[in-house]
Amino acid sequence: MPQGKKTLGIVELLKLFPDEASARKWFEDVRWPNGERPCPRCGSLDTYHVHNEKPMPYHCRDCERYFSVKTGTVMRRSKIPLQKWLFAMYLLTSNPKGASSLKIARELNIPQNTAWMMAQKIREGWIQDIELTGTVEVDETFIGGKESIFENQSSIPSFYQTPIISIVLYF
Repeated sequence: MPQGKKTLGIVELLKLFPDEASARKWFEDVRWPNGERPCPRCGSLDTYHVHNEKPMPYHCRDCERYFSVKTGTVMRRSKIPLQKWLFAMYLLTSNPKGASSLKIARELNIPQNTAWMMAQKIREGWIQDIELTGTVEVDETFIGGKESIFENQSSIPSFYQTPIISIVLYF
């Protein structure tokens, strides 16, 4: 077996996130790593957990607003479970060519237009201005081009193709 990075397979992903609670805990740990839960609207740390979690699991005492781990992210106002968001992110990042909305819809058992919207929002989150820290890997590839006009060449010239750049951030 070759040495190198170990990628997370679908079986390991299902073991790590068997239910909605585990997915929510992961998103909360990533968003609030030091355990403090600031209000996404006013920034106050004077927040508390709402026992019945309605309308949302957390409440800010200063601005009197409810919020969740989805608030202020591309997942805001979505009724799609966090576990499905997590699996969609996995599908989009685990394959070098990404995943189509049809594949996401099939794998997550959701309508295709919902899968398309999720993929668009996830990609939107990737282009927001953020400061990258830690280990960052960048890779590029080219897609497209008509193969029929270049059949006698070993590859299609890159100026006929669309460049794609991916960035992987390790915490």
